[in-house]
Amino acid sequence: EILADSGWMPGDFQDILDLSAIYGRARARMTFQRQGRAQLSQDLDVASDKYLELRADVYTSRPDQIVGTILCEDVTTGRVLGRDEYSTGGRRTLKVRFTSASGRWGFVNFDNVELSAPEITPPVQQAVWKSADDSFPIGDSLAYHVTDGSATDIEGALWLVNHDLTRKGIRFVAGDAQAPVSISIGTFTDKGDEGYHLSVDRDGVHIAAATPRAAQHALMTFLQLVWAPQDAPDAYQVLAVDVTDWPDMPIRGAVMGTSYVHIMPEDEPGLVPFHDDMYFADLLQMVRWKLNFLMWRNRWVDLTPEQEKQTENLLKQCERFHVDVCGFISTLSDPPSSKLLVEHPACVEGVWIRDEKVTLRGEEPSPLANRNVLRNQSTDIVITSIDKQTTYQLGRDYIVQGQLGRYDPSNKRYVGDEPFTIARVHGSRIPDGATVLASYDCVGGDNGKLGPHVQYCPSDPLAVQYVGDIVERVAKRWHLKYLFIRGDELTRVNSDSRCRRRGLPPSQILLEHLDFIRRRIHQGWPETQIAMWEDAFSPYHGGYQWGFTEAGPVPPADIWQFVWYYSPFQALQQGWASLVHYQKFGLTTVVCPWFKLQNIREWAQVVGEARRRGWRCLGMVDTTWSEPPPYANIRETAIVSWKIPSKGDKRWVAFTLPEEE
Repeated sequence: EILADSGWMPGDFQDILDLSAIYGRARARMTFQRQGRAQLSQDLDVASDKYLELRADVYTSRPDQIVGTILCEDVTTGRVLGRDEYSTGGRRTLKVRFTSASGRWGFVNFDNVELSAPEITPPVQQAVWKSADDSFPIGDSLAYHVTDGSATDIEGALWLVNHDLTRKGIRFVAGDAQAPVSISIGTFTDKGDEGYHLSVDRDGVHIAAATPRAAQHALMTFLQLVWAPQDAPDAYQVLAVDVTDWPDMPIRGAVMGTSYVHIMPEDEPGLVPFHDDMYFADLLQMVRWKLNFLMWRNRWVDLTPEQEKQTENLLKQCERFHVDVCGFISTLSDPPSSKLLVEHPACVEGVWIRDEKVTLRGEEPSPLANRNVLRNQSTDIVITSIDKQTTYQLGRDYIVQGQLGRYDPSNKRYVGDEPFTIARVHGSRIPDGATVLASYDCVGGDNGKLGPHVQYCPSDPLAVQYVGDIVERVAKRWHLKYLFIRGDELTRVNSDSRCRRRGLPPSQILLEHLDFIRRRIHQGWPETQIAMWEDAFSPYHGGYQWGFTEAGPVPPADIWQFVWYYSPFQALQQGWASLVHYQKFGLTTVVCPWFKLQNIREWAQVVGEARRRGWRCLGMVDTTWSEPPPYANIRETAIVSWKIPSKGDKRWVAFTLPEEE
């Protein structure tokens, strides 16, 4: 298990040092500078066994510059051993040596060196390894036959097996009832919809699966059992074993389409991308790791004809490989389309400026203190007398000059504005030289530049109608099983006059708009399951900032809450507290780690405890924001979401419930 190029950022290696007691046993460390080579080794006392594999964790401070090799040699003879030689003889001492091939400077941690039974990713629940004499030999072709169920239902998995075996020079072909690989779908009922049993002996490979998706999982395990010894690299065989397997979490997935790097360490040649940032190879790797949930974060609105074709292909391929797709469309914390503010810039959630004093002399224009004033059918500049007894009329008593800037979605700011001024008109009721009060909404932020999230006003009728039409259109067009409506990191709530004059608390405004979005989605497609980020309603994660949680409001029970905490120890603390909070209201949750392996492993323990209690915590979806490359964290998510680590496992993290629990 070489993680040297897995995407860890340099600052994160301190986490491994601080948590060495959690991460493993004997840790060796070396440092080197310039272009020098360095070497470290660890002795290992082993007994005879079958099918032992060498594994070690290699963590480097400069994954982009430090590369190396791992060798295993017999201490007595000095011979470098191949994989097939590890199990020969009686007890022996092996030296496992890591040699750096290059690197300017830095350190390498060498952990968890072990020889053990072949590792399957993700690990299976139960495996009984048989004698090497029971392995099933493979020639240049291997025939399969579906005895129960339909081969059409697992066409994608059969294609993928053939794709991977072809690289080994083996054709995977359909055969008759006597084919050595038999697949039975719908006949394994003990372990849920994704459970399966796989048995390999000298007579062949036998799969019994609950569903087509379960049969696909079994075939992905089968692929990892195909092996050839070093001294006979073309003599492939399937390792003899009995496997009974099922996932601990119903939902296991990743967020993709974030315009970042692919999950594969390198692109597979000859495969066509769905989109510029989502390759077919990525989906195949998700299938190999038995992930079943893809949150596709790319655009679902304003698509070009080519993007429509790409999206159709994405849905078709995910259905082919039994991967559920969750569309991602921004609402609440960002408009679903930047066209909303491009076409209607005054629909942004602004800041209410109340009773700004302005002195008007003659018919000369007097400037307002703020630029980018919002003016449409639902908000405008209001001028009153200093005692607030008289409200003056636009056109009869005063005129307004100025221009709201154009919204630039690429920079999330308003540009090209003209300063706003107020001037008396001939015959105005405003006395010459009088000071009046001006109240108005304007764009918040620094000189027209908004924050990372650009919120539209949920009380502006035009904005509400625009958003409702889009979400209904997306639901009607794509018939998605899941649709994610965002709603995270709200930064400006109930801040302009359109919301404030309704006299409602921020929580009620948010809940009403959320209910509106839900109804419009279900008008488009009633079967869509809606999900959102949970922090708006979490008393631990941001909702308290705007008063969303003080009165105890919660979102509708049929909207799933995706709970995210990304740093070590947060999952065990705020994450667990959040699940407790949502459980009280009967809400369904899914948890979301990021790239730190420690955080992912902690979340697995939290989800495991919640599921042991019968809570509706369905699983985990890895997020892939920005750097680093997500190969390692998505793989880790696949591992611990399929089989939650138990005490004594390398990935197990101690989880002590708070005293009040």
